Amino acid sequence: MDMRGLSVFISEIRKSTTKEAEQKRVDKELAKIRTKFKTSANLKGYDRKKYVSKLLYIYMLGYDIDFGHIEAVNLLSADKYSEKHTGYLACTLLLNEGHELLTLITNSIKRDLASRDPNDQCLGLTAIANIGGKEQAEALADDVQKLLLSGDTKLLVRKKAALTLLRLYRKYPEILPPDAWASRVIALLNGKDLGVITSVMSLILGMVEKDPKSYVEAVQKAIRLLVKLVLNREYSNNYLYYGIPAPWLQCKLLQLLQYYSVPTDEGLMSHITQVINRIITGAERSKQNDKNKGVSKTNAAHSVFFEALNVAIHYDLDKTVLITATQILGKYLSERDTNLRYLSLDTMSRMAYSQHNEVIVNIRKNQDTILLALKDPDISIRRRALDLLYSMCNKVNAGQIVGELLSYLPLSDYAIREELVLKVAILAEKFAVDLSWYVDVILNLVSTAGDYVSDDIWHRVVQIVTNRDEDLQSYTSQTVFIAMSSVAAHENTIKLGSYILGEFGYLISNKEQFVPALQLDLLMSKFDMVSVPTKCMMLSAYMKFYNLYIQDSFVTDSVKEIFSQHRTFIDAELQQRANEYYKMIESGNTKLLGTLLEAMPHFPERQSSVMKRIQDRDAERKRMRAHGGEGADEEEEEEPAAFIAPSQLLQQNIQLATQAPQTKTASLFDFLDDGVGTTALPNDEEDLGYNASSGDLSDFIGGGASSNYNAAPIGNNNIGGGDMLDEIFGGVPAGIGNNSSFNYQQDYGYQQPPQQSFTTNLASDAANLAAQRKQQMGGASIEDLMMATSLNEQAEQNAAVHQDAQNKLRQLLVSRDGVAIEDENLQVKFKSEFHGNKGRLNIFYGNKSNQTITQFRADVSQHPLLDVTMSNVTPLIAAKAQSSQYVNVVCKGAFSDAITLVLHFEFNRKFFRFNVKLPIAVHKFIEPLPLNSADAFFAQWNAIPKDTPQESVRIFKQSEQYLNVDNTKALLRDGFNIAVLENIDPSPLNVVAAGVFFGDNNNRTNVLLRIQVNAQKQVFRLTVRSQDEVLTQQVQQYVQQYLEGA
Repeated sequence: MDMRGLSVFISEIRKSTTKEAEQKRVDKELAKIRTKFKTSANLKGYDRKKYVSKLLYIYMLGYDIDFGHIEAVNLLSADKYSEKHTGYLACTLLLNEGHELLTLITNSIKRDLASRDPNDQCLGLTAIANIGGKEQAEALADDVQKLLLSGDTKLLVRKKAALTLLRLYRKYPEILPPDAWASRVIALLNGKDLGVITSVMSLILGMVEKDPKSYVEAVQKAIRLLVKLVLNREYSNNYLYYGIPAPWLQCKLLQLLQYYSVPTDEGLMSHITQVINRIITGAERSKQNDKNKGVSKTNAAHSVFFEALNVAIHYDLDKTVLITATQILGKYLSERDTNLRYLSLDTMSRMAYSQHNEVIVNIRKNQDTILLALKDPDISIRRRALDLLYSMCNKVNAGQIVGELLSYLPLSDYAIREELVLKVAILAEKFAVDLSWYVDVILNLVSTAGDYVSDDIWHRVVQIVTNRDEDLQSYTSQTVFIAMSSVAAHENTIKLGSYILGEFGYLISNKEQFVPALQLDLLMSKFDMVSVPTKCMMLSAYMKFYNLYIQDSFVTDSVKEIFSQHRTFIDAELQQRANEYYKMIESGNTKLLGTLLEAMPHFPERQSSVMKRIQDRDAERKRMRAHGGEGADEEEEEEPAAFIAPSQLLQQNIQLATQAPQTKTASLFDFLDDGVGTTALPNDEEDLGYNASSGDLSDFIGGGASSNYNAAPIGNNNIGGGDMLDEIFGGVPAGIGNNSSFNYQQDYGYQQPPQQSFTTNLASDAANLAAQRKQQMGGASIEDLMMATSLNEQAEQNAAVHQDAQNKLRQLLVSRDGVAIEDENLQVKFKSEFHGNKGRLNIFYGNKSNQTITQFRADVSQHPLLDVTMSNVTPLIAAKAQSSQYVNVVCKGAFSDAITLVLHFEFNRKFFRFNVKLPIAVHKFIEPLPLNSADAFFAQWNAIPKDTPQESVRIFKQSEQYLNVDNTKALLRDGFNIAVLENIDPSPLNVVAAGVFFGDNNNRTNVLLRIQVNAQKQVFRLTVRSQDEVLTQQVQQYVQQYLEGA
């Protein structure tokens, strides 16, 4: 029955023009309803329903309702369905699980659940699921279970009962012991109605998350249901969704399988393999044949496809299935759909742990596309691309991947930089063929993103170098010295340098470039620029220098002096260290010094703390995926693999670098325990094997405070002339040279080192790890190509295409849409809309070819009188697909220069650049100015004086198109958006027009036109007047250009 009173009330509320008017009308209605509830003892059911409905509407508007709840409760006992429905709706919205009236409605709900009317049962189930208080759940849980399991329950009620139980179980799992009735719930999967089965599967999945053991029997039934749907195609047409049989049921069944280990029954395993193979091959055919799928069909198909892949990864199925899947995912990486690319990257990162070497080889074929995804505008895509690169890395491609990641690091998003640094450090350690290469990579990391390099990373370098031979220690000392010589050396570099030079600097002290005085002076020059803990480390390094070079008067005097200066320092830790070290020196007991300051012992051989961090992060992600089950839990509880000595692992790495990759057979969890996917040698997953807790360095790291000590700079030395690392770090800073405060020869007996350069043996040229890759790509890395500018000489510019674009621009300047530039591969189309001083251009980039356009980038030039903002554009445009971008423009004043859109893209291994002028001119910000009389027009016309810059007069030949005056009027009206004024000029051949130009802050300038025609000579006399000189000249030039056909 229609409630007219409610309809009238809603209509009056909508007509309220202010918030105050609405409030007044609501208060009036609330007063009326309150009176009705108080005075009408025998209120009819219809009236009660109407007033409660009004309260609900008011509540949904955001107003508090503090009365009428009992009336809603009374409606639950009504005989009419409409009144009962309104009562349940009101109770669901107005009552919460702690409301005092909740106990009053429990009996009503219980009575409706016991009713034979399915409508009443559904209302009661809906109320339980939406309100869901604990007392109510305990009182009604048994009734809901009876409805679910009873053979007399209608199918619709059974579906709602299953979902209601799922809601109660998630909120109060203790009231529903799942093991007590699991078998009866599983038996419901034998039903014929797919709707009921879908709801029951939702309930089972919810319970499996907390108690998987009780539902093991459901696996067999789930597989048989998948066989029925996918292989036998036994289903009702009512559940055929865009040609896909019950897609959401398929997803739930596949999700259930991921909670359990691989079935031991060969028949079941054969069936599930056939099902997954059918789903994957079906997706491949669909990808090839159906190019114009709707969004709904695409979402359904991809949901089933990716869940099937999750099962295939979980079971690590036959390599043929997984290889087919990787090929499809590789194609998806080039799609413009961000969600599809995200899922593809995420799935491939987990497939990289497969035991089948062929699968990993297929994934690595997409390495260029994956590297390109690191530059995607969407940060979620960048994260998944980083995860995939990390997973697919092995000893063969580690140098290339690490090099590309290092080149990408300076441009990476701050949100992922910490994770990027951590993974580069792990890959460099794990796959180092030469440990000097590992040292170079870490120093490169510190130099590029030092703020994101945790202490664990440089601690790891200390551990590895300390436990290795003197060759690595000498090399590291020399490399760290060069890195510290940079003016912009990061504090982490100084921390590492303090330890390395203090422990192993003596190994290079016999070289003129690294004499002890130079080492000490370099450390002292950094002392004032670092934090308190680093200062404390440096004091310890100074004391090491004193002990090592006790015969060197420059070193001993300098060290003693700095300790003396800091004996009264404000920071307690720094002061204590300075005093203790000073007293040790004053004691003169060289034997005691030698004992206390002897070389650091080898660190215990443990798992890398850096590797542990990434494994902990991966474990957390696994838990969040909620995938587990009995078998998976057991695997996760296994002890880590045995430790491999660094010498053994390094030998394996060197052998692998010179041999073809070997294939190994291992369980999937061997790779998962590792944290990095690989298919190399059996012990491939172990790191270099050293670790020390923070306490292992506690004797070397302390606290402290700032210092006002000014270290004397050392002599002028050109260090690292031909060294690539020196090119990165900049050699010895200029501020360390040319000092006259001391003389080596006179005061300390040193010959000042001559100016020279030297070259160190940097493994793999770590500062340019992507060199090999750059050679393969014609000297340009992925990053070089992505950041190519308009000056890039590699980019091809088609002169004919650009000439055609000039002709197209002429049409776009007087129209709202059209093609701007086009060649055989790319079409660029504009759609524009302008209002006042604001405009918006929608740009559509269409790929006309059968190949993907990659590395697509669009830049727009800036203009002082135009504020231009543009949206991001996808870097990939799939074959026969289209990408879009919008440009917003705000005009601040009359302008003359055009804005250029610069497009860069790669197609078929060639790079192109298009320069497209945007169809934005001053007349785009003009709107018609209607002047109804000749007096009004000429009053403004004469207000602008003649023969001034505000007036422009031109006489030129007519084009044939505009011999007809109607065409001239149409050009001004439609192309320039200027009002054509009729009956203003006495000559019917002349044209008079007026418009308003909008600038910043809504400033308006009128622009007036008068076109006089000499029919005999076929010439125009164009006169334009406005208060703005630039506006006058621009309008005159554009109008003349079109009228004379130039």
